[in-house]
Amino acid sequence: MENKLTPGKVTVLIPTYKRAEKLKRAVESVLNQSYRDLKIVISDNASGDETENIVTGLIKNDNRIEYFKQPVNIGMNPNFNFLVSKVSTPFFCFLTDDDYYLPNFLEVSFSIFKKYPQIMFSVMSAPEINEAGDLLNDQLNKWPREGYFEKADSDIMKIVIDGNHPIITACLFRSDIIKYFIFDPEVGVSSDAPLLYELLANYPFAINKVIGLYFIKHSENLSAMKFNLLEEYSSKVKIWNKILASKRINMETKQVFLDYKEKALFKYYLKSVASKDKELSHNIINEIAKDLHTKKNLIKSIIIFFSRIKIGRSFLSKSILIFWKTHKLWRKLIDN
Repeated sequence: MENKLTPGKVTVLIPTYKRAEKLKRAVESVLNQSYRDLKIVISDNASGDETENIVTGLIKNDNRIEYFKQPVNIGMNPNFNFLVSKVSTPFFCFLTDDDYYLPNFLEVSFSIFKKYPQIMFSVMSAPEINEAGDLLNDQLNKWPREGYFEKADSDIMKIVIDGNHPIITACLFRSDIIKYFIFDPEVGVSSDAPLLYELLANYPFAINKVIGLYFIKHSENLSAMKFNLLEEYSSKVKIWNKILASKRINMETKQVFLDYKEKALFKYYLKSVASKDKELSHNIINEIAKDLHTKKNLIKSIIIFFSRIKIGRSFLSKSILIFWKTHKLWRKLIDN
């Protein structure tokens, strides 16, 4: 039997907090979609500003909008999870309150589903731009091709984990996989990353590099926040460990993440030495000590040994660099 797809109603989920004017632009970008069979669910995380008045005005002109106002600020991830619980349609997608869709986002997304009816989600391009409209980045640029992917293999995961993962707001999802949409508060502001990694590793999807929305980078959004080195490290290690602990990720894919984590730990350790950040160094040593069974256990043991006998940090960092460079050279000679 031929596998066909019938487009169905879409729920567009919009979390918001104190961005009334930007929210208005986001909602209007959904209402102006060429694909009309949709509803919008907004969860206002106790903004306490003009958000409710603006949404009320929008609802008067279009009854496809459903609005929920949280009595207190429940946090970013619980707000996302609240929205997920409101989906009752065959398809759903997310739109953050400071971004906006192009008018054909849903129509093109469904054209991808029609071409590849076996997929569980579609992905479009979502270039990162500043408020002046200047292009800053496009996460799909380094993907080798468009089209159908049975799953993300280890080669694709290497591209993804290096900062080239799809933007979650550029995806259209079947509701069949909604039970896996849990934004973990323990992971923090990057909770969408491990969720996307799991979906890419487990389900067929398709890529279309046509622009579907713009991801706006401005002074108020999370991507523009200036994290110190310790905060940056802590955020990333939570993502890596979440994936490595997942029962839904196969060992081949986990090895990609483990290799990446090991290299990143060494780089962060050298940065901590250079910046004289003892707290970060201590945290990294503890993290390294958990994984001494891995293939780089020799260099890990060296780091732990020298740190415990309190050898000079400058000498230690130089020793690591020399070992690392000679080790890489030796590997190249062996491989050739």
